[in-house]
Amino acid sequence: MKRPFCLFLPVALAACQPAAAPTDKAAAAPAPSPAPVVAEWKPTAFNATSPTFSPNERSKFFTEFKSVVDKSAKGEFETTDAYKQRLANVDAVIQPFSTTDDYALKPEYADLKYNADVQAYEPAYSIFCQRHWPIDKGVSCGMGSVTDSTENYSGQNAFGTRAEVTSERGRDLYFVFNPADLKGKQFRDSNSEYRLPVTCPVPIEKARTLQGKHVLSAIVVRLRKPEIISGHSRFEDATVASPQAKYYESVGIPAIFKGSLCFVQETGEILHVSSY
Repeated sequence: MKRPFCLFLPVALAACQPAAAPTDKAAAAPAPSPAPVVAEWKPTAFNATSPTFSPNERSKFFTEFKSVVDKSAKGEFETTDAYKQRLANVDAVIQPFSTTDDYALKPEYADLKYNADVQAYEPAYSIFCQRHWPIDKGVSCGMGSVTDSTENYSGQNAFGTRAEVTSERGRDLYFVFNPADLKGKQFRDSNSEYRLPVTCPVPIEKARTLQGKHVLSAIVVRLRKPEIISGHSRFEDATVASPQAKYYESVGIPAIFKGSLCFVQETGEILHVSSY
């Protein structure tokens, strides 16, 4: 009888050991853990009576609404009549958004300062609005900017001066309102330019208790239709003095201005709501 040939090497020796007898007590492989369920994102409707408040995040709100609008585009094999009929039910098209809910969003510059003389919180920066610019129709009120990508490269001007350049691409976010909805004097500043009112009257005794906390503003809007409006883009070329190039496209959502509010960032307490 031939005997098995075994090399006297540590690795090979292990292969020459007799196989372990099977046993019923061998542990079964653990079952894989189920993948975590990711909840579908949906915007938060504004409720002035809620004990706490948190505004919808600007970038997510605009990005998700654009995604909904893109999905509602006319299909290749959809007739024009069928497309118009489908769009007639706006709330079905823009789910999880709604044209009957109000949504509160914080502008990019939302800080408020207390004015003891008038006993009210006033904006450090007004919400910038313009008619027919950068979006050609309606009154565009800026909510802020979002940088989507950044790139660094080495640049050189016509004189041979080199600099490290940062190039940004992003979006300027706007709500677009009908001019007829912003007729009152509360929607104009001292230069008769459009603005959104965010002043909040608060008694001085209450304001004293908020010292050291951040009081911020938010605006409340209602969506008008399933549409994203593009406007004039913003370009900034890089220079030696300012080696930063920027390209931001204007993105607008048609909306109705419903009001404004001020709230305490640390606690979510709503201090005042103005409705229009």
